[in-house]
Amino acid sequence: MRQKTHLGETAAPVGPGGTLLVCLVIGLTSWFGIELTKEAGRIASFWPANGILLAIILCQPLRRWAQLLGAAYIGNVIADLYVGDSVSLALMLSACNSFEVLLAATCIRRDPRASQEDLLNFPTLIRLGVYGLLLAPTATALLAATILHLQVGADIAGVFVVWMPGDALGIALLTPVILRYRRGYKLSSDSTARRVLTISMLLLVAGINLIVFTQSYYQLLFLIPPILMLTAFQSGFYGTTAAVALSGIIAITFTVYGFGPIGTSELYSIREKVALIQLFVASLIAMSYPAATTLVLRHRLLREIEQNEHRYKFLLDNTNDIIFERSADQRITFISPAVTRILGWDVSEAESMIGRDFLHPADLPQLDTPFETGVDGIERRRIDVRYRRKDGHYIWTELSSQIIRAPETGEFDGVIGTVRDISAQKAAEADRDRAFRELQKLADADALTGLANRRQFNTTIENEIRRSARSNQPLSLLMIDADHFKNYNDALGHLAGDNCLRQIATTISNCATRPGDLVARYGGEEFAVILPDTTGEGGIAMAERILLAIKEMGLPHPNSHSAFVTVSIGIATAEDDAQTPDQLIQCADSALYLAKKNGRDRWETLDDVGEVAATETEAEIKKIALR
Repeated sequence: MRQKTHLGETAAPVGPGGTLLVCLVIGLTSWFGIELTKEAGRIASFWPANGILLAIILCQPLRRWAQLLGAAYIGNVIADLYVGDSVSLALMLSACNSFEVLLAATCIRRDPRASQEDLLNFPTLIRLGVYGLLLAPTATALLAATILHLQVGADIAGVFVVWMPGDALGIALLTPVILRYRRGYKLSSDSTARRVLTISMLLLVAGINLIVFTQSYYQLLFLIPPILMLTAFQSGFYGTTAAVALSGIIAITFTVYGFGPIGTSELYSIREKVALIQLFVASLIAMSYPAATTLVLRHRLLREIEQNEHRYKFLLDNTNDIIFERSADQRITFISPAVTRILGWDVSEAESMIGRDFLHPADLPQLDTPFETGVDGIERRRIDVRYRRKDGHYIWTELSSQIIRAPETGEFDGVIGTVRDISAQKAAEADRDRAFRELQKLADADALTGLANRRQFNTTIENEIRRSARSNQPLSLLMIDADHFKNYNDALGHLAGDNCLRQIATTISNCATRPGDLVARYGGEEFAVILPDTTGEGGIAMAERILLAIKEMGLPHPNSHSAFVTVSIGIATAEDDAQTPDQLIQCADSALYLAKKNGRDRWETLDDVGEVAATETEAEIKKIALR
């Protein structure tokens, strides 16, 4: 980004040679101004030295001002002495010129808005006019008039009138063009065609001015404004300031020396001729500088617009999101080229479709909402929908939309938004959910048998007890234990024991197949079956089915009374809301204890579950079971 530089921050420092050059230039231009003043009857028609010095001062750091002002002061004094002024008068008049430049430069530099780039906008031109053309020349003219009045008795008003306009014109004509040159503008930085054009325009301006002011037969003053306007169009602000300075110097010089349509006129006195040519040059400045500034700013604005258009086009062409605009009747009025990369449609194809053509049929209801007509007060929304690719496949997208309203009426005028491909995100979410379910399944499953583990059993029994109480439906629980399993392990080993448990688990699972049934490994060789909506009779039927299936499994048991693996089953049924999960489990476990005591390979249930539920200790429950 180009940073704003203050006046004086970028110019090269002035060395001893530069200081001497400043003294020489100011001395010569002061002498030239004095000669013009003498020729005009002691009227300062144009004072170039102060305009040059102000530009030089503004382009240098503050610490070098004293050096430059001192050199210019010496040059002014030498010029005054050369033309015959007394030493005291030369010193005082030169001091007035230095004061004028110092005052104008200080006011401009102290303004925080002053910068080198600011020469191309109206506020800075106005500040230059206020400080350089009005304030400083007015103050200096009053100071000089007072000094001359005290020294030689000159009329204060008369001195003010002949001093102030000449100084103001010198600053107006020369300060802008030198500032532009000193801040780094050089013709060598332009293209060859541009350099040739600028030089040609300046030569044309000089030629026309010479034609106008070297003869008086033809009144051709009207030719100068058009050529300056042409210069403004062709050469910009720098060319215009140079052309105006060239026109002003030629016009004033030739007029003062009695040439041109004004200088040769016998209708005006010399004072009136000077005033007329000053007014003419001032009108050229007032016309040309604002016009040139406006044109330069216009070109700059057009260039910025072009750059912004290029930047926005680049962003549209390379963004990963589809940007679209849709009218109130669902027609696509604009869509970015990303539609080709994401959906495979050409821009022209997409713009011939309506918004509904892209969506999955299941997502169409989301377009039939008050938001799509702008009547629900919601101005923005973000939804996930499936968009159809050209090849017929659908991909998940994130659709972000914002209502467009007519500026004049505020009525709904369409929707603008973006479409982002989130198919990879959706796939990642699906993988994550699948992994979570697998992890949840592992967390709730017994590693050996694959049945529900104790954790899932506890959760399920609590939920089913509450559901049973709410729905007033019975809930049965079977506690199952492998008979003489320690003897089985001791005889055949733990690997055989694990295989036996897996076969028992599979057999029980094949018996309890309703969607709500849960078969769990309760611990060791003990299993549990939760049977929702099942009465005591239903629990007994399930127990008999399991006993038969285990026997049919025919798994040999070397240390069992039956020679095969068998199980014992305890049954408990909750038919009201008086039982807690622990009480129901205690009932089933007590029934299992009774089944084992009564010979194993059988089921048992307790007649009075309510009585068991009211007991407090396992010993008391077992006493009930043994009655």
